[in-house]
Amino acid sequence: MAADHCQESTYGDLLYVLAPDSTLGFEIVDLRDDLEEIADRNVDLVPSPG
Repeated sequence: MAADHCQESTYGDLLYVLAPDSTLGFEIVDLRDDLEEIADRNVDLVPSPG
């Protein structure tokens, strides 16, 4: 593959596990926004399947 076709991903996935009896609110959006600012890339927060 030619070098001009290689692109670095602009997304990073972060798996998370909720503590028992916890709920998500808008804090998860704030966390994502903070992580994007720190990492200088888009971040997807994905619940861990376990």
